[in-house]
Amino acid sequence: MNLISFFETAVSALNNSKSAELGDRSKYIGSSDVGACARKVYLQKRHPDAIPPDFCTMMKFSRGHVAETLIENIFDAAGVEHLYDTQVEVKHPEYPLKAHVDFLFYADFDGTPQLHVIEVKSVNGIPDEPYPQWIDQLTFQLGLLRIKYPKGKLGGSILAIDLNAGAVHQFNGFRHNKSLFNYLQNRALHLLDCLADKAEAEPSTSHLCSYCSYRSDCPAMTLPKVELPVEIETDVPF
Repeated sequence: MNLISFFETAVSALNNSKSAELGDRSKYIGSSDVGACARKVYLQKRHPDAIPPDFCTMMKFSRGHVAETLIENIFDAAGVEHLYDTQVEVKHPEYPLKAHVDFLFYADFDGTPQLHVIEVKSVNGIPDEPYPQWIDQLTFQLGLLRIKYPKGKLGGSILAIDLNAGAVHQFNGFRHNKSLFNYLQNRALHLLDCLADKAEAEPSTSHLCSYCSYRSDCPAMTLPKVELPVEIETDVPF
């Protein structure tokens, strides 16, 4: 029984089914896109099958699904399953902009009405601070929710989970930030222009560059040539 070859096929099918739940991502800009590298977003949406993710990457994607399922089981075991929904889709009323919220609570644990977004991140080592891309993603979700629900208490948190270490950390206290959301909305509209070939999708660097399937020919990965002063080139042997 060869489990490895079986896993490679099965994990691919699992990730395809999870991706299908999000719809055709080439048709809209999602909350995970707005803080990402524009070049990567463009290539993923214009050529989704050009560079399929390898087995290692798909396993990491699956780790994220496992973390979300674990958190959901914990909430349900605590008897608060009536307070939240999972994978809640929120749409912009005018543009093809969407967010899929991992957990959306409609009340606090004591029953106090409020909307609270929980974005789950599976990590290998919990960072001291949430990554900027995480904050952008959550801010975009909160902004779309504020459009849909203009009144009432609205907040969010990022739940970082290290399954290997058995560690969980909540980055809490996020609120709707109108100015940051407007910036992210404009960035999302710029990404739509890039997909329509009305603008250039420029690369940007982040902690995810080493995992990017498009880094081999990425301009951001090319170090600029440094011109040395003549006296240094003369004195230093090569």
